[in-house]
Amino acid sequence: MVVALTLPALIEKYQHKALETAFKKSYSEILQITQYLPDEFGSCSYSNAQDVIKFFASKYNKVSDNIVYYSKYNKKCKTYTKQNTTAIIHFNVLASPSGNEATTISLPSGAVIGFREHNSNQNLIVTIDTNGPYKGPNAFGHDLFFFHFDNECKLVPQTGLIRDCEENESDCGDSGWKWVPNIDCSKISTSNTNVFSCGKFAISNTCPDESGKTYWECLP
Repeated sequence: MVVALTLPALIEKYQHKALETAFKKSYSEILQITQYLPDEFGSCSYSNAQDVIKFFASKYNKVSDNIVYYSKYNKKCKTYTKQNTTAIIHFNVLASPSGNEATTISLPSGAVIGFREHNSNQNLIVTIDTNGPYKGPNAFGHDLFFFHFDNECKLVPQTGLIRDCEENESDCGDSGWKWVPNIDCSKISTSNTNVFSCGKFAISNTCPDESGKTYWECLP
């Protein structure tokens, strides 16, 4: 009986550990290339975003067909609490259709990283699926993380996003898009973009909801 009661907890702990390992490995792979960007380019901006992307692609030499990932991610990702979401997030590069200036690269670890230039304060935006498109849960803050390169070519976690406006929102422009500056990272959030900004907590390995726990210990 004791084993039966603890088995789900053991399985969850194993799954969370696997996600932690995948994140740390893929994040390390990206940083290994990122460290060369300041010397190579001086600064990173919208104007040289394509050159930065090509630099990454040349290091890995394995660029993938974007349309494959589009079919896996568009309107099929899950929130932080693993709820289904149909939210279209314009900074989720892996959900960008082929031809939208997006480049997807397969990493040696099996992770995939998507790059896309964006004429905003994000300049060059980055999506990482730490265990690849064919493994779950494909959920924000679990195996999907979102970053951008700042002007100094540092890889910075996203804290805001552009998303499609909902019908009852009146503060959107003619484009039908809305900039949301501060995105939830919480078990109690009901937002359909929860938890787009959890990369900063994963990097610091701190739980966004409970003090004293690691990020991976408190995954929902």
